[in-house]
Formats: sequence, structure tokens, C-alpha cells
Amino acid sequence: MCREIGIDIGANFVIGFPGETWEEIRQTFRYAEACDFDVTHFHVATPFPDTDLYHMARDQKLLPEGFSFETSNFSVIPGDISQRTNLLPRS
Repeated sequence: MCREIGIDIGANFVIGFPGETWEEIRQTFRYAEACDFDVTHFHVATPFPDTDLYHMARDQKLLPEGFSFETSNFSVIPGDISQRTNLLPRS
């Protein structure tokens, strides 16, 4: 009904939570594609200081020693998630 009157349908997804697997991330992509949204955004979970996510990541030792958002020594994107081939479905 929204599309019939010119309203786009959009969705935002957050990926990369502690414990989330690559298969779960791919499943999220497949779900978003199946929903046929007009606009879809994916965001990487970011452990900002003093948030529950930060404390969880710190307690599980998922942040490198000396991690800080105040320096450019660290990338928020873990491992090689930035490589597009890692996000594609496996054949």
C-alpha cells in the first residue's frame, strides 16, 4: 500500500555483534533482500565507550589492548569484513 501512494519502504540493520557468525550476517542480508525494501542500510555494531556493547566487547576481550576511539590506530571494522567477497553467499 505504501508503494502505491509513493512512499518508499526502508530498513536499517546492525551487524557484527559479539558472537554473531558470518553465516548469521549472510542470513541477515538474505532476509533484507527477500523483504524487497526500496532502501536498505547496514551498520557495523560499534562499541562506543560506556555502552553495554563496549563493556561486553571489553569483558570478552574482543577489543585490542589499548583500544581507543581517540586514536587512529584501530579500525572499527574487525578482521576482513571490509572485503566484499566475505559478504557474498557461498556457492
